[in-house]
Amino acid sequence: MIQRSLDVIIELSQQLLAVIETVASNEATNDTLEQLTILSNARDKAIKTLFNEYSHEELAPNQERLQKIADIDQQLQQTSQSTKAQMAQQVIKQKKNTKAASAYLK
Repeated sequence: MIQRSLDVIIELSQQLLAVIETVASNEATNDTLEQLTILSNARDKAIKTLFNEYSHEELAPNQERLQKIADIDQQLQQTSQSTKAQMAQQVIKQKKNTKAASAYLK
């Protein structure tokens, strides 16, 4: 049962990473953003449930899967941060373009 829970978390994490990468490539739609929220909430719930239901001793034999989750989590953090920075740059660029267009139309 523990292994199955860990596999579910790994799968949700990989799906979440793929969706974040879609957002980063500017191919995001409202459905993509909704999927991002759903996957993130499901992953959080699965992780909380895992650590609430099992002790450290019960989880210890599954170090390989736990390490895989930690590795994917690090990828998620890095990809999320770079995507956030990229989106912030796009917003700034759009604001500058809007200001330029407004000034031109005056």
